[in-house]
Amino acid sequence: MDDQRLRHLVDSALASCSDHGWASSISENLDYYTGDLPEKPEHNYLSGVTSRDVFDTVESDHPSLVRTFLGAHSPLKFNPTTDSQVDIQQAEEKTEYINYIIKNSPNSFKVLSDWMKDGNISYGVLKFEYIEEETVKELKYKGIDESEQALLLEDLENDKNLKEIEVIESEEDDLRQVTFKIKQDKKYYKLINVPPENFRITKGVACLEDAEIVGHEEVLTRSDLIQMGYDEDEVKKLSETELDDKGINDRRFSNEGGDNITTLPEANDDNHSPNDELTVQFMYLKVDYDGDGIAERRRIVKVGTTILDNQQFEIIPYAILSAIPIPNKLIGYGRAEIAKQSQKIQTKLMRSILDNIYQVNNPGFVAHYEEINMQDLLTNRPNRIVRKKKRGLGADALQPLVTPYIGDKALQVTQYVDSKKANSLGIQSSNQGLDSDALYRETATRFQGVQDEQKAKIELVARVYAETGFRQLYEGLAWMVAHYQNEAFEIKVLGKQLSIDPRAWRYEHQVSTTVGLAADDTETVVANMGALLSLLERYQEKGFVLSDQKKIYNVTKMLAEKLGIDDITKVLNDPEVPQQTLLAQNEQLMGLVEQLQAQVQQLQNPLAEAEKIKAQADLVKAQADNEIEIEKLKLETEKFFVDTTRKYDELELKYQTDIPGKGTND
Repeated sequence: MDDQRLRHLVDSALASCSDHGWASSISENLDYYTGDLPEKPEHNYLSGVTSRDVFDTVESDHPSLVRTFLGAHSPLKFNPTTDSQVDIQQAEEKTEYINYIIKNSPNSFKVLSDWMKDGNISYGVLKFEYIEEETVKELKYKGIDESEQALLLEDLENDKNLKEIEVIESEEDDLRQVTFKIKQDKKYYKLINVPPENFRITKGVACLEDAEIVGHEEVLTRSDLIQMGYDEDEVKKLSETELDDKGINDRRFSNEGGDNITTLPEANDDNHSPNDELTVQFMYLKVDYDGDGIAERRRIVKVGTTILDNQQFEIIPYAILSAIPIPNKLIGYGRAEIAKQSQKIQTKLMRSILDNIYQVNNPGFVAHYEEINMQDLLTNRPNRIVRKKKRGLGADALQPLVTPYIGDKALQVTQYVDSKKANSLGIQSSNQGLDSDALYRETATRFQGVQDEQKAKIELVARVYAETGFRQLYEGLAWMVAHYQNEAFEIKVLGKQLSIDPRAWRYEHQVSTTVGLAADDTETVVANMGALLSLLERYQEKGFVLSDQKKIYNVTKMLAEKLGIDDITKVLNDPEVPQQTLLAQNEQLMGLVEQLQAQVQQLQNPLAEAEKIKAQADLVKAQADNEIEIEKLKLETEKFFVDTTRKYDELELKYQTDIPGKGTND
């Protein structure tokens, strides 16, 4: 298939995409979130206040979602499919490594936070990719001699990502200056929060895999494309007609002001500037490119009519979030969609109340223009004087226009609207009682019920997020790691070094969520886990086979994670890690030795005890008995030291570790 045919297929597939762009409700939802409502007052003297129901809903949900997905523990995990120890170990490694990538990718907190917030406003789109790019940097040093330069050069050359290094020597201010110009191959995983208005997907699909085309548009400069590895000559040939003329970045930032002036070209042969902005289309098209009758997924990077990249790609590297899923549809609604209706009504009510108060405080008048000085009457200021033109005016010469106050009645409507919103969103209204009697009629049972309902709705959103977008993210990153990473990587997890080599992964692991499981809040979970830990300890004390040290460690570890402790090794020893348990075993043996020594010392002075309880005649017998006991205890002590020494020798040979002290009494 030639490029012309491929371009036609891409354009045809894009034309059939759903209108999830800016023309849809995305723009409206974002306006409601920011308070920039399209409904403006008819006149400048009317109230333009805006209710913030959508903002309050999204922001009240967000702390719980951030705490759930961006906390110390992993929101999802990979489960082994067999009983093989290798399978179990690889599932644990995969969970730790994918979680490490997500939380340590560039600007990950902001990206993930925006993604989840987008999912609550309209829908969120996250792209994940493996980046290989060339970076250039300069390091300048002044006043260094040749030996120091050699040491610096040696350190720089030890960088495994180093591609090329150039040393430039010069003189500046009578000081020797050395500049190292370094080129590096940078490899990393990147998460990109895609504005939903720039996302494209085939209409009428229930999952990503069913879509003929999935992708997004992004504004990049020529410099960006060259840094991403695309051919420099081909990028420079992109014509001026392929510059960004859609203004896709202006859609979201149109209220920031400023003129949209294109950067003037720099003086070069092609008359092109590296800062020219181009609309780049990253598309994943299902097409039979090789003509074998089977459509495969291909990654196509297109600028205007020019295709910069075309390669086979097995997965779709996007993850989609919607707080409220719709059956048989990929993209659902955000909770802002529900709060939007309430915000419309509340805005109308608030404006009406404020306009009414303004009219009550500033009433109009009915005046006879021939008898009243109209200029005085039209001048609205405190303590104004209205002059009359003649004496003996009639009673109807100047009369106020009475405006009835509607605030009390409007507040009743506001309370009704708040209650409807609370039922829909599970959000506790701050003004449930508009007077003291109504407030005190709220029972503790009802308040707890509303609070539980709100928790249940947030837990449901968390479970939906975990089973949709986060599942796609974890599974997609695991695929990328297995296919693109060709070397082992050292990470630090829970305070210990862990070497990950994805090349050894041979098992397909199932992903399961650990959040949104109706396990209640953190305090309840901690209390329940503490009770479970006590139960397991009692089982072990009674010799039941229902529990062991590893099970107790697992429960304590989960309890520590709920308490927000990242480095478990600071508070717990893993019974399966000898380096962590040897010190504890040594301390226990030292304690036993001290107890035996105390018993020996006590038995070696029987005379003082004998004088208290027996006469002189019985002392000889007591002393003889004590001597026998001393000899027995000495034999037991010598046997204990022999057994202890042999045990330490076995531990040292087994783990190749020298144990200081070895539990002796020296």
